[in-house]
Amino acid sequence: MRATEDFVRYLAALVVLWVTGCADPPAWSCSRSSECPDEQFCRVGECVPAVGFVQQDAAGADTADVQLAGCERGESPAEGELVLNEVLVNVPGGDSGDANGDGVRDAYDDEFVEVVNRTEKVLDITGVSVRNGSADKFVFGPTCLEPRQAAIVFGGGMPAEQDDMVVRVAQSRFAFGNSGGSVVLAGPGGEVWGAINYENAPAEALTLSPQLDGAQFVPHSEISADRLTSPGRCAGGQRFADGCE
Repeated sequence: MRATEDFVRYLAALVVLWVTGCADPPAWSCSRSSECPDEQFCRVGECVPAVGFVQQDAAGADTADVQLAGCERGESPAEGELVLNEVLVNVPGGDSGDANGDGVRDAYDDEFVEVVNRTEKVLDITGVSVRNGSADKFVFGPTCLEPRQAAIVFGGGMPAEQDDMVVRVAQSRFAFGNSGGSVVLAGPGGEVWGAINYENAPAEALTLSPQLDGAQFVPHSEISADRLTSPGRCAGGQRFADGCE
């Protein structure tokens, strides 16, 4: 009986330490942001505060680990070599809305931004950022992007690993507005390299038309009737390296 009472007191002390800020809060596991406590969001399987957490890739490596590799073989991109090609700001319902492939459709975690290297050389996209309007939501750490390869930044969750594209999770919730807004791709110096300004976004991705080289964004289904999104690939499902129809 005494052991039980001591254990209860021990648990109570831990709670006091946590609430008063004298101890770290317990770890939470998650597959979507709605499973996390208030003011926290799901990032690669862990509930984290809205600000102040480390950037992680799909495999769970943090920025410090990624920085060890760098991209010594890549060239800094010039304007026009890296293109904003597809964005999902209004996540469709049902299974088709599970854009990040983690098995759960989530209105925030499945939002994504796709950028593509449309050159035939390796690009070092370190410092390139993705914005919601003027607010940075993700900044690439040292990252190599192969010729005709895509980099996808999801809003959260546990994105499925892919061997032919770069997959990242945003540093804070994108929270794109369905009724209108702007998605911006900016260079390392803050210069705007691409943007989409939209109103009343349909429940599907908005895709550059023609893909990689167009001047306007259209609903994804106008390019591929049987798909609402195609993160990391052409609208029809082909690899960018093989060319889009």
